[in-house]
Amino acid sequence: MPWRWLLRVAGPPALLLSLLGLLWWGASHALDQVRSEAHAAGQRDVQQRWDAAERTRAELARQAEAAARVIEHEDWRRNERIKDEQIRLQSLQSTALAAARTERDGLRVDLAALAAERARDRAGSTDQQAAERADAAATLTGKLLDQCAGRREEVARAAGDLARQVIGLQAWARSALETCGPAEAPP
Repeated sequence: MPWRWLLRVAGPPALLLSLLGLLWWGASHALDQVRSEAHAAGQRDVQQRWDAAERTRAELARQAEAAARVIEHEDWRRNERIKDEQIRLQSLQSTALAAARTERDGLRVDLAALAAERARDRAGSTDQQAAERADAAATLTGKLLDQCAGRREEVARAAGDLARQVIGLQAWARSALETCGPAEAPP
């Protein structure tokens, strides 16, 4: 037995110190093993918590992305409705402008026919003053109707210009909203 040899050579104090060293080494090795196991368990716990936090972050990011897609889709639908309404209004305005021009042209044709009829009547009439008054009335009526038709055309053109301005302002507002984000309500 090796410890007897140590007892003879070094004596009882050396044997006692050797035994205490062995006990200390065994205890420290056991303590290191416990620490190592605790460290590994702690790492597993930390890793599990990290993984859970990552899953939560990923789920929240997915939900935020889905909500953003819903908002974008709603914005797109609202913008499409606005665009469709603007197109409809422009179409109505174009139709009204074309109708005003057609009506004006029809009035001019009617006035020309009336002037021709008056000229025939005047040619066969002996009352020169009555014929001149009728001509003057027809001329004034023609001028008045022409001015009304022209004014109506100007109003239709101005409405078209205003519609283009509104479309431009809406595009600017959408651009500002995309750049700056929505306005926050005051507290």
